[in-house]
Amino acid sequence: MIKLIASDMDGTLLNNNHKISEKNLQAIKAAQEAGLTFMIATGRGYRSVKDLLDKNGIKCSCILMNGSEIRDEDGNILTQIQLSKEKIRKVVDILAPYNIVINFMTAAGSAVINTKEEITNDWVERLSYHSPNLTVEERENIIKKFHLLEDKIYINGLEELLSSDMVINKIEAFYGDSQEVLKINETLRQIEGLAVASATETSIEVTDIKAQKGIILEEYIKQIGLKKEEVIVFGDSFNDESLFDLFPYSFATANAMDGIKEKAYRVIESNHDDGVGKTILELLEKQKTEIVD
Repeated sequence: MIKLIASDMDGTLLNNNHKISEKNLQAIKAAQEAGLTFMIATGRGYRSVKDLLDKNGIKCSCILMNGSEIRDEDGNILTQIQLSKEKIRKVVDILAPYNIVINFMTAAGSAVINTKEEITNDWVERLSYHSPNLTVEERENIIKKFHLLEDKIYINGLEELLSSDMVINKIEAFYGDSQEVLKINETLRQIEGLAVASATETSIEVTDIKAQKGIILEEYIKQIGLKKEEVIVFGDSFNDESLFDLFPYSFATANAMDGIKEKAYRVIESNHDDGVGKTILELLEKQKTEIVD
């Protein structure tokens, strides 16, 4: 019997407009009303997740920053795994020649050691790569609308950052050459004790080796007395890989990366076709029938 559902957000629960569809929202609420626990499992930090959940009237626990943090439905931190200063220095040394913006993700938001001009250019490049049809004006409007420059903690250099009391949970960066990202990630994997993943072909995501979605969810269900067979997970990219490795009932959306689809228990409809919602409702109906029988 299913007792817990954990879903990735971008490319999985969210459609191509970065919204939770009515079907997916209906499924989440139906699952909660049936007594199941619904959890978000994302690479995002808490602030952007909370905004989205509040907008849709959802209260749930969250696995955040690839598994670096768990928060309960009220936003209280239950578990937190940080990157050591030594590992942060090594990661920065590897990324430094590429002159890219590095986001040092913390419980309070993303810290940066770049200027606002550099942050602006980074967002323009990201939007140009992922949404090439947008005009310059549309990109600028998105940056303003979502406060992408203001929603940063500006720090004057790496030494100031590391000498502060900030707990850094995850490092995230964008680089527009996907082939070079593969090389960068391979180099980063040579650092002992790190987990390196990509949500997209141009993203670089680094956490402590223990801070992975699957590992932290495995620990969480032990604490609340659930078995792996009572959990279903949804995902689409390589920062979901540990979920697919550790949980037998893993569902990949049709738009998922090939390597994730190969590991999936089942491939479902795409994120833009309500794959998560349809699957949850289908499984709830099946479970209800089995109980009646």
